[in-house]
Amino acid sequence: MLLPFRPYQRKEEKRCLTIHGRSRASGSLQAPSLESLSHAHILREELRHKEVVSLNYVIQDCIKQGKLDKAFIICKDIQEDVQGTSTIAFVSLIKAYTELGEVQKGHALYDYICEVGLMERDNIVGNTLVSMYAKFCMLEKAKEVFDNLPVRTVVSWNALIAGYAQLGESRNVFYTFNRMLGEGINPDAVTFISILKACSHAGLFSKGWMLYENMSKVYGIALTAEHHNCMIDLLGSSGDLDKAVSMIEKLPSHPNLLVWDSVLNACRKWGNAHLGRKAFENVVQSDSHDAGPYILMSYIYMDAGMQEEASQIEAMRRRKTASLHEMRE
Repeated sequence: MLLPFRPYQRKEEKRCLTIHGRSRASGSLQAPSLESLSHAHILREELRHKEVVSLNYVIQDCIKQGKLDKAFIICKDIQEDVQGTSTIAFVSLIKAYTELGEVQKGHALYDYICEVGLMERDNIVGNTLVSMYAKFCMLEKAKEVFDNLPVRTVVSWNALIAGYAQLGESRNVFYTFNRMLGEGINPDAVTFISILKACSHAGLFSKGWMLYENMSKVYGIALTAEHHNCMIDLLGSSGDLDKAVSMIEKLPSHPNLLVWDSVLNACRKWGNAHLGRKAFENVVQSDSHDAGPYILMSYIYMDAGMQEEASQIEAMRRRKTASLHEMRE
């Protein structure tokens, strides 16, 4: 297969041939010294590295243009013709297949990676494959790839745990988490995002709260906004709305839209009109263009038998919609 033009290689090949020709003409052709062989080896490695880097740029461009088949061919060129391995190229292609939901192409790439033994040599590629199959909701395949990894880092475990959490398989989330701890791998901040989401999905408030507190006390992990969001969602799901709102008000940073939106949805579930109005006002303050919060708040009032308040919210929604139409015109 023809590869792209290699300027570095052509230049050095020409220089080497010129030197070789002069030596023959002068009758001074001799067996190469160890020093010259060493230099040749270093030069060859430099040329190969430069070509891999050059082809990586071509692959990235192909992916941006949606030419994934061409990108795959060039990945194979790097592996076979250039005799080099490019983690960046393969990881980029796996991620592109994942984002586009290209299951069959993902399978084909996985088969090729196994065929050339790349997964055994490159843990980053292996981890990305676990994540790919997890996001395809093919958790048996994700686990198969995971079990065949030569080394399982926290990134490997996180990919599998996130896949189980995504499908609401809380039992497998905690089983895998405990297995991870049993193998001496410490969790990180990403691990706990999936764990807390699993607790919320399963309604495990006490377990979620214990893990939330243990993050900093036991594992020394700094809490982020996403961890707070998960915990507030868990409190709302369990019906402890007062505690959820209290936690929001104590956050070290300004609460984002998702936090109040989560509380608003929980207020609809549990029929709390008072806290629902508080959440509603914070949501529309952050994003007044979305009609969803208005509809949700009117439902909360109607469920509570507060028809007049529901009509007021509906009137607010209509005025907001009319105002947006005028602005667009």
